[in-house]
Amino acid sequence: MSPRLVLPLLGVVFAGLGVLAREPQLRFEYKLSFKGPHLVLGDGAVPFWSHTGSAIPGPELLRVAPSLRHGRGAAWSRTSLRAASWHARVQLRVTGRGRAGGHGLAIWFAEEAGALGAVFGGPETWNGVGVILDSRGNQGDLPMVFVVANNGSVAFAQGSDASAQALASCRRDFRNKPHPVWVGVSLHAGSLEVHLTSGFTAEEDFELCATVGDLSLPPQGFFGVSSSTGGVPDDHDVLSFLTYSLSAPHRGNESEVTQQEQGEEEKEEEKEEALWREEFARYQDELRRQMEEFQKVHPTQHAGEGALESQAERDLRLIFEGQARIQAEVRDAARLLGSLTEGVGAGGGNTQALDSLLDSQREILQQLKEMRSIVSDTFQRASAIQKATSGGAEHVQRLSELQQHVGIVKRDLGTLVQEAKRGQCPPPPSCVSTLSFVLFSGIQTALLLGYLAYRSHQDSVAKKFF
Repeated sequence: MSPRLVLPLLGVVFAGLGVLAREPQLRFEYKLSFKGPHLVLGDGAVPFWSHTGSAIPGPELLRVAPSLRHGRGAAWSRTSLRAASWHARVQLRVTGRGRAGGHGLAIWFAEEAGALGAVFGGPETWNGVGVILDSRGNQGDLPMVFVVANNGSVAFAQGSDASAQALASCRRDFRNKPHPVWVGVSLHAGSLEVHLTSGFTAEEDFELCATVGDLSLPPQGFFGVSSSTGGVPDDHDVLSFLTYSLSAPHRGNESEVTQQEQGEEEKEEEKEEALWREEFARYQDELRRQMEEFQKVHPTQHAGEGALESQAERDLRLIFEGQARIQAEVRDAARLLGSLTEGVGAGGGNTQALDSLLDSQREILQQLKEMRSIVSDTFQRASAIQKATSGGAEHVQRLSELQQHVGIVKRDLGTLVQEAKRGQCPPPPSCVSTLSFVLFSGIQTALLLGYLAYRSHQDSVAKKFF
């Protein structure tokens, strides 16, 4: 729960007490708190807390006592709090099928972490204070919320449900509510106040339940929550337990305290700045030493300005090299075609062979035109990459496409050059003889007639059953 939601409640508390002239300073004590989701660790334990009895930690909540008859469960913080003022906010939910509840739940602040006991799952004697939510509602009354304190020498009165020991109490029905109920417990200057929400809405509409003044508590203590069930079992769930320590300046020598705090803060800042400067200087020395060692191992390698090319420069260089290779391949192909044409014209000979060779050359020229269009498209892609020099990922993609086009052109040109050197035309397609065609047609017709006869026989056999 954020401190901004806690401040309005504490403003009401301390305004009634008349102790502070401004809002107190809050400090969230994470080792004394827990909340969902991800409430438990991998071993099933709540961080910084220990549970015992029938308490069942879950990912969203801590079920202190499940709906089993005569059950007890408790959870206590492993770390103690040393503060004269503190505030605890507990979000809980008590549900059951019976009209009356089964015992109830208690919130503890004690000098020592209590063991599992008979007082709502807590110890019978303790040095501290307890806020008990009794859900039984004896004699048809509403459930009771009361505050009890103990110095460790008086046992809890089990028979009368501690009505004689209650320092303050109120009647609040906190069972089977549509929303979880918040319980706020605030201690300041020996005065304790308990606030509750109705549970009918999700809003935190706190109402004052009990006030106890001149309360003597140990300066250091542990927080805990416990629960127990009787013959009518209830589920007692704690969704969150948030603890804050409170601190506020004194009214008398406020200026002196403020100056002293500012002086201490300035000293702390100077210490942190000195540590930071020392760490930075040590890092610079280490970096300088590593650079000197690198220069000793690699004396000819210098990483001066302009020595390393950027990614865009490398892409453009590869593009220009690819263009140069494509132009060289095209010139070699044109020169070979020209020499072959001159050789055929000078040699004369068979007219039919000459015509077939010329047809082959025309096909080669047609394919060369198509390749030139591919090369033109490649040049356009290269120019586009050259214009957009800021997109590194786009350069790499277009460069890969360019390399693919170059590979295709080189492969096709090599094939054409080999065909031109051999002077051969592609082989004509083979034709099927008349006898083969007649035999194939007869076999196909016989198979078709046999399939039709088989299908007709199957249909006639099937009709006999209807």
